[in-house]
Amino acid sequence: MGLGGGPAVLGTVPAGKVWVVRHITVTYHGAGTIALNGWIVSNSAGEWLWSRPGPDIPVDASEDWAGRHVLAAGDVLTFESIDSANYNVLASGYELTTP
Repeated sequence: MGLGGGPAVLGTVPAGKVWVVRHITVTYHGAGTIALNGWIVSNSAGEWLWSRPGPDIPVDASEDWAGRHVLAAGDVLTFESIDSANYNVLASGYELTTP
């Protein structure tokens, strides 16, 4: 999915669940290295999980984050960039059932 030009919802944690985000990859597909503003991955509270400031994000280069962020039921994982660029985003991790 090509993202850019504003916020995009990557997913919403279902009721009775918890998500643990373990890995995020963002790739820019375009024409050469251009002055981009970068991106922010955040939760519903506006807390940044990961960000990458521009400029000079190279074409077809992937940026990776690895760690652990816990998102509670109802929380929304969001990718945002003011660039109109064609970013591809992959987030992975696991889902737990709350007691």
